[in-house]
Amino acid sequence: FELIQGECAAVRWAANPANQPKVSEPYWRGLLGIVKHCVGAEGLAHQVSKHHPDYDPTDTASKLDAWGAGPTTCAEFGGHSPACAGCKHRGKIKSPILLGRANQQPNQDAPAGALAAAVGSGAVRPIVDQDGVLNYVETYEKDGHTLRQVVRSGTSGANDLILTTAAASGGKAPSQQAIAMFEAQLRTRAKRAGEVTPVALRVAQDGETRFVDLGPGRIVRITSQGWEQIDESDGVPLFRRGAGAGELPDPIHFDGDARAALAHCVRHYSELFQAPTDQAVVRVAVALDRLDPETTHPVCEYVGPAGSGKSTAAEHDVGLIDPPSKKGLRTCGFKTEDIAAAAAQQYVLSMDNVSRFDKATADTLCMSATGGTLTVRKLYEQAETAALHLHRPVTVTAVSPVCTQPDLQTRTLRFEFRPSQSGEVLSEDEIRAMTAERLPGLLGALYSLKAATLRASPEVRQRKGWKHRLITFDQTGEAMLTAAGYAPGTFLKIVGTLRESMARRSASGDVFLLKVCAALKVVQSWSKDDEEPPTGQLMKRPRPAAVFSTGDVLSAVMRPNVLLGLLPRPDPWERESPIPKTERALMDALRRVQPTLQAMGVLCRESPYGTRQVLRFDWRPSDLDDMEGAT
Repeated sequence: FELIQGECAAVRWAANPANQPKVSEPYWRGLLGIVKHCVGAEGLAHQVSKHHPDYDPTDTASKLDAWGAGPTTCAEFGGHSPACAGCKHRGKIKSPILLGRANQQPNQDAPAGALAAAVGSGAVRPIVDQDGVLNYVETYEKDGHTLRQVVRSGTSGANDLILTTAAASGGKAPSQQAIAMFEAQLRTRAKRAGEVTPVALRVAQDGETRFVDLGPGRIVRITSQGWEQIDESDGVPLFRRGAGAGELPDPIHFDGDARAALAHCVRHYSELFQAPTDQAVVRVAVALDRLDPETTHPVCEYVGPAGSGKSTAAEHDVGLIDPPSKKGLRTCGFKTEDIAAAAAQQYVLSMDNVSRFDKATADTLCMSATGGTLTVRKLYEQAETAALHLHRPVTVTAVSPVCTQPDLQTRTLRFEFRPSQSGEVLSEDEIRAMTAERLPGLLGALYSLKAATLRASPEVRQRKGWKHRLITFDQTGEAMLTAAGYAPGTFLKIVGTLRESMARRSASGDVFLLKVCAALKVVQSWSKDDEEPPTGQLMKRPRPAAVFSTGDVLSAVMRPNVLLGLLPRPDPWERESPIPKTERALMDALRRVQPTLQAMGVLCRESPYGTRQVLRFDWRPSDLDDMEGAT
């Protein structure tokens, strides 16, 4: 039947689940006349019928048994499907059933032998996912639940599935060459037909509905009205479980409103990790954000000395959505290809005990946060490339901050950890045991809070004035606190304080940025203009600069050479000096630190004036008061 579908548009259209409700009764009976003569007819009859609103299993089985004629003819299908008029087989065959025989060969080791029989019987269903990769879907029943296994072609799991199901369908198991030929046919056919079936890892999104994969046969569906646990039935997105993926427990329904659910989650973080309330609120928002697979995600950096519990906290937060099958974090490599390969197996990427990031890795993590496609050379190939989609939440643990590259820092949330003041430390096994005991209740509270967040999101998205590049994360946090009854802007204030603290810590180790802050402190002491002068007038001054106030904000407009003159003169013999030597180098350096300055509350902009550039800084004097070393 799979071979017939690939060649006959009339059969393919009627068998498609999306079209079955529109298939007339005579058209359906004609389809059964083809199914009757195919391998696995009983299962196929229900497969091509069950999506019709009038579907009745008993009636379908009796109609199939009652069919005593030969296969439905092309002439009969021509009365129901306009596709028959332009069919390439028109006039060459009398029935589509011949298309299932034409490609078969007497050798059972050929692609259309036992393997085609296994596919035709429905034992395995081939699909092409959103990345253009062939997958096999196996559906089976266990303990009263419907379970689906999705494996990518080329993996050992796919090979095992193909060989066992093909052998069970009769004939000898196909060779690797036969499998490769058969898969090439399937991929080509799917590309021509434009057939793509999305496959998700851990979380899927369908409009405003979220689906969370707890493990084989157990799915949580979250809507704005609440959540429920369901089976892996039709209508539920396909999930592929990557290597090393563990399972989540069945969540317990939370009895309370959004404010109570938030309080439950915050209390969990406070009791288990002694997390400050503000940090706990942000970590709860991160957990909710990870339930949105299609949005941008912050890179979460857990920083602290040995014994502070950073790795245990990271393991806990990752385990709320993508737990490993064994204890500990699943750490991926730092190379771009390694990160992309891990993204094919894990929903949340983890990097444990990192000492530093080079620029290439930092750029890759930026792409992971916002989503992008990597084009890399195929292994052992010189002229062929592969496109690897990369869009995953990322967790990093380190003794000292490593996400300091400005572009990466703007996408990072840093959580600071310190050793317990009492000196008492809980073992990782103790924390894991406590987490396992509380996890069902915590998941129930998180899912209830997510449902409330979805209800509040439309109103929050309509607000104006979003200033950070991670807009969707900020909107999730705002919707969370709005649903819990807090005033607008509460979450932005909390996360803004966290980002400013990050920026100041990074700035304290950046010599150039410190010197810029020191220069602005000098500018603060200059005499003030009553208002901003015209740029043309400014350029005619002996010192082309002006300082003026706008409320409690101090503004300075100047030529780049004015700022350059306020910086220390670099040693001409020092090739790696952090202080730029020219105006062009100064502008490049300012663009590098611009995101950090903005997070600290110092807005730096540039505008052209003829062939020259003019700099403008806006800040509050208090923003520079606590900059260590900036004097």
